[in-house]
Amino acid sequence: VVAAALGDASAAKAWSEELIVLANQQGFVLALSWAHIQHGYALALEGKTGPGIAQMLEGLATVHAARALAALAQSHCWLAESYATAGQAENASKALAEAFAAMENTGERLFESELHRVSGEIALLSDPPDSREAERCFRIAIDTARNSGAKLWELRSAASLAALLSKQGRRAEAVEV
Repeated sequence: VVAAALGDASAAKAWSEELIVLANQQGFVLALSWAHIQHGYALALEGKTGPGIAQMLEGLATVHAARALAALAQSHCWLAESYATAGQAENASKALAEAFAAMENTGERLFESELHRVSGEIALLSDPPDSREAERCFRIAIDTARNSGAKLWELRSAASLAALLSKQGRRAEAVEV
């Protein structure tokens, strides 16, 4: 999970492949489902969004059928991000709504900042891109991460905001962020 959170596709893919083998050998259905979700995300990180999304959806179907609640927000966030990468804004928005709902239902807030950051990325996919909404989401993500001491999420959100500000010609603000 750490490798996937860091965006290290090759490490996430290798780890998830090992888990898939082990879960198959031992008959651990939920572990296999989580491994498929992470493997799908790793594929999406490599640019193979179609197969990655399909694998994540397969894993999520089993997780939902088992009514397993742990890490749902994270998994749906990865799915939303993958849809966004594939340019599928509507599907990305739906997956993100499911991620926020899972977070509210479980109280699991580990990925809250990432959900806001991905919301900002999705806002930039609208036609025309909603830069104001994206900036608002990135700032919420930064504040949320900062308040919970989540430095990785703070850095990712700050990088997204800085990239947006730089594109808008607001270079001094981008550097400050």
